Amino acid sequence: NGKLEKINFDEIILIEGMENYVDIHLPSKKLITHSTIKSLLGKLPTGQFIQTHKSFIVAINKVETIEGNTLHIQKYQVPVSKYLRDTVLPQILK
Repeated sequence: NGKLEKINFDEIILIEGMENYVDIHLPSKKLITHSTIKSLLGKLPTGQFIQTHKSFIVAINKVETIEGNTLHIQKYQVPVSKYLRDTVLPQILK
């Protein structure tokens, strides 16, 4: 709606893609914006965020547990793609 809202990187829990829109999950709310996962990933600081699946980007420091191919972040369960697993796990386990 033409509204700009400042978001601090450390507030972002995860980002979920839905075709040409993304949901940015914050502690107290969820923002929806017109963008793609790919373009948003390029704007985020490297080393703080990682793409875990074609539709998900997570804040590395927010990951609480890993169970199989699923990351648990607060109330969210985020899948890890089998193609990205070998890249994702070493980044999270640092």
